[in-house]
Amino acid sequence: DVQQFEQWLSADGELFRIGRFTENFEHYKNQLYNNELVNKLLPKKELQQRLLMFYRPLEHIEKWVAEVACFDAALAISDAFKDLIKAISEDRLSITAPLAPLLPPPLTPEEFQQQVAGLKQQLTTADKAQECHAELLQTREQLVNAFKEHQSHCGSTNICPTCGHPWLTAATLLEGIESQSKLLEALAAQQNNQFSQALVSFRRNWQEPIELALQSCLAQKKEIIERKRQLISLTEEQIQWLENYYLQLKTAGISIQDLLSENFELVTQQATDELERQVRERFKPLDDSCIFNDYEKIYREIFKNDPQAVEQVTPQRLELKKVYLGQQHAVASSKFILECEQDYN
Repeated sequence: DVQQFEQWLSADGELFRIGRFTENFEHYKNQLYNNELVNKLLPKKELQQRLLMFYRPLEHIEKWVAEVACFDAALAISDAFKDLIKAISEDRLSITAPLAPLLPPPLTPEEFQQQVAGLKQQLTTADKAQECHAELLQTREQLVNAFKEHQSHCGSTNICPTCGHPWLTAATLLEGIESQSKLLEALAAQQNNQFSQALVSFRRNWQEPIELALQSCLAQKKEIIERKRQLISLTEEQIQWLENYYLQLKTAGISIQDLLSENFELVTQQATDELERQVRERFKPLDDSCIFNDYEKIYREIFKNDPQAVEQVTPQRLELKKVYLGQQHAVASSKFILECEQDYN
């Protein structure tokens, strides 16, 4: 009808918008290309960081699995050693498989378990006085260890951590602490406190050598361990995504070898900025002022997302279409006027 022709032929009508789209199609096509690059090569920042952090270590993922398992096992037994009596009663003292290679000879997991079983047997038969004395020894040992750790972080002191007595020097304070330890051990021997004696022997012959052997494992930074844990917890789909993302970057000619993290160090802002810069370097030029909001709808609904269909619409063909529609408009208008006159008469 007449209104449809006017919608097509008006100053901002369908033909005008189609003409504007075809004239600027090169800019729109470049925008689509650039958007596709962003979608493929610049996903969310956390995904970019995941690639830069984990792609290089992926090759040795079995090694990180073993290291994390070793750290967790070492941390577990180290915590159990802090309250030896409770750990014995709750059966939390064991040398698991990840720790076995770290044991200093001639210590073995089997002999360790035999020692722990013997301690548990003595614990069940010890009277209350023997148990209290053993707990006193243990509590004192915990206090001494905490005091030494405090000194290592806050500087040495000559003040006793229990009674507040000032010793001449920090060295004499530690000598006094060690002397008291020997007195308590001697008291255990005098009272024939077999459980306390067994704990002292176990601590010297097993606990201390094992703790020393585990130091290198436990010395790892916890944040590095947590990043290794993140890596080994990736699903197969996530690992495949990393592989595909790296391949897409490589295919696009983007080099990230110098951006990949070493030794699970944090990915810097500079690295992600450089990745984005390299991707944007491959953008095709376009003029934003030539892009309008209706382009996506025109390209989808009229041209079916087919660039060849757009190229077939030339200015000459649009002009011919405009002339033809103009003629049809005139005919429709005349017919409309005639129908109105007939209705009036």
